[in-house]
Amino acid sequence: GQVKYGMFCATCHGPNANANQLRVKNATTVAQLDAANARVGAMRSLAASMSSQDKLDITAYIASLP
Repeated sequence: GQVKYGMFCATCHGPNANANQLRVKNATTVAQLDAANARVGAMRSLAASMSSQDKLDITAYIASLP
């Protein structure tokens, strides 16, 4: 998940997800990530290239943060 976060999210949300830049910690489920992807223009293009497994990995990583 951390590797996928780095690939898809870190450019805008920062390399340290725990810093919660742009409220990245709100995406602890695939449904929440999908909602954010639909709402935020810059994220829509990334969403098209994310597999279902990528989304699961990213949200599991975010959910595991303290």
